[in-house]
Amino acid sequence: MLVIVLGVALLGSRSYRGSPVILSATMSRSMDLKDKANVFDSKKDKVIYEILSLGNVKKTTKISYVRYLNDKYIDSKVTTPSMDGVTTLYFSFEKGVGNYPKGQYKIVNYINGKKSISTNYSFN
Repeated sequence: MLVIVLGVALLGSRSYRGSPVILSATMSRSMDLKDKANVFDSKKDKVIYEILSLGNVKKTTKISYVRYLNDKYIDSKVTTPSMDGVTTLYFSFEKGVGNYPKGQYKIVNYINGKKSISTNYSFN
């Protein structure tokens, strides 16, 4: 399984005081959210994305996930934004040879080591 982290800086008018925050997490078949989904096809969907909406992050902010399949640990990743003010961060999950294992997946996201938000999705 290949995991790619892509960060996109969208410096908007939103400002957040205090600690960095993950505002939302969305699963999608594409990076532009046109194919938002929580149920994926294990044969057809080879790449899926978790798209995080962020507030008040600095380039030193640690953003991470721990991923589970049917409540069993799969993998984890820690990254930092490419610059201060990044408002969107993408985790890309790409299956190599074969199909994704069918079942219930859960991603728990952390910001600076503190649990922030969880996302559930499945492959059938």
